Amino acid sequence: MMRDHGRLVAYGIGAPVLFFTDERITKGLLSSGQARTVASYCLIGVVLQVALAMMNKHAMWACYYAEEKPALKSRTLFRFADWFSCQYWIDLSFDLGSVLLFAIAR
Repeated sequence: MMRDHGRLVAYGIGAPVLFFTDERITKGLLSSGQARTVASYCLIGVVLQVALAMMNKHAMWACYYAEEKPALKSRTLFRFADWFSCQYWIDLSFDLGSVLLFAIAR
């Protein structure tokens, strides 16, 4: 299952850019003492999406490679990659975690 993680990453990067380039928002964040917290939540949300994209990329590579070399299918790494690629709940958990972090940062 291939997914586009780019939208959440763009939001996680774009929101802080907006927060810190709009003078009114920047003043509000700085005066509230929450600027570091907002930036941290957005950064962690982006890191979750990048980590998920990397895990999916490597799992799919292993699945493809095992199709090219069937003898590898019995190895633990390739069995794990096949299992991982079928686990929608992992993608959903990372996405919900990112959305939650972005919502809290807002």
